[in-house]
Amino acid sequence: MKKQLVLILLLMISGLSTLYAQNSADRPVQTLGGSGNGTITIGGYAAGGMRLGSLDGKTAMFMGGYGGLLLGRSVMIGAGAYSLVNDYKIKEGALSNYPLSNDVFMSMNYFGPMVEVAFMSNDAIHFGMNTLVGFGNASFTSSESSVLSLPTSRITVIEPGLFAEFNVTEWFRVAAGGTYRFGLTSRLPGYDARSIGGLNFDLSLKFGIF
Repeated sequence: MKKQLVLILLLMISGLSTLYAQNSADRPVQTLGGSGNGTITIGGYAAGGMRLGSLDGKTAMFMGGYGGLLLGRSVMIGAGAYSLVNDYKIKEGALSNYPLSNDVFMSMNYFGPMVEVAFMSNDAIHFGMNTLVGFGNASFTSSESSVLSLPTSRITVIEPGLFAEFNVTEWFRVAAGGTYRFGLTSRLPGYDARSIGGLNFDLSLKFGIF
């Protein structure tokens, strides 16, 4: 097992080295409107957007964003955060021991470190991948929350994703793709770690120095 881990690590280092070579400072950045001067190798950006998908088999929309330091136009090291924003009604039976007469909804948010890698990022249209490790909270809310103390739980997720990216200008990019949120920990009644995961469509708008 240790030999396999070392081999994987070496392959990752080799891949990143090749990636840096492909995105050298001498190669101009191509955009949908032309080419830039290709001189910046350290930059950064902030991205905002939405992730629309599923949570325990029901539609869920998350809003948030991420950002950080960009190295060699290819590797971003930073952090990201997302929150559940639609009215997500919990499933029947999750709070069977609570005398509630009104609908109960879920609140969920997570934040943590994030890494993103873009392949051939100087090309006007290219591809990439990212991973967010999130730590946060999930809880139940209702109009009766002021009377009853409803359950809340710490959660941990890991969310890898793949995307296609479009260089609109030298400082603005649009990325579209998919992510899958894997739940690692959750003690919310009716929603274990597996239940808080799901597949999402991701759309992000990026602004920065690329």
